[in-house]
Amino acid sequence: MLAGFVDNPASRLEQVFNDIYRQRMQDVPVVNPAIRVEAVGFDEWEGHWLGVLITPWFMNLLVVPKQGAPWPEFDTAKRKGEEIALSFPQGAYNFSAREEEGIGSYLSCSLASPVHEWNNHLELRKTAQDVLRLLRTLPVVQVDEEPAKGCNLSRRNFLRGGDAVSA
Repeated sequence: MLAGFVDNPASRLEQVFNDIYRQRMQDVPVVNPAIRVEAVGFDEWEGHWLGVLITPWFMNLLVVPKQGAPWPEFDTAKRKGEEIALSFPQGAYNFSAREEEGIGSYLSCSLASPVHEWNNHLELRKTAQDVLRLLRTLPVVQVDEEPAKGCNLSRRNFLRGGDAVSA
């Protein structure tokens, strides 16, 4: 059952995923010991909470329900096991419905897994902050110009702050 969060869920996400790290992930090879669990930049978005969750084994963009806000299309996709495309100023991204004890239902979009490319936690946090900044930034298109056709922002270019690449 979906309850949602009245207040910012960052501390609860960190608590639950720190428990997962201690209980289930200690000897798993995908873990980067230089990285710790951190919920970065969670803020209200479209009536829910949006932010990046960093763990020693992944960096994911999350949408966590806000208490009392409608969540029907997300529950339907979870039951069907489908991905949900959510639109941002930079484009649409596929999210998978997830559920974790202590959190409930949420949507997750993988940004990096594993996170071995980062040498330390500060580098990964900066990347997470850059992702959120780019997601919330409207693209600038002059009125007299047509948008490029067949352009796509690859996940790798997005994470590196690059330009759109041809499809």
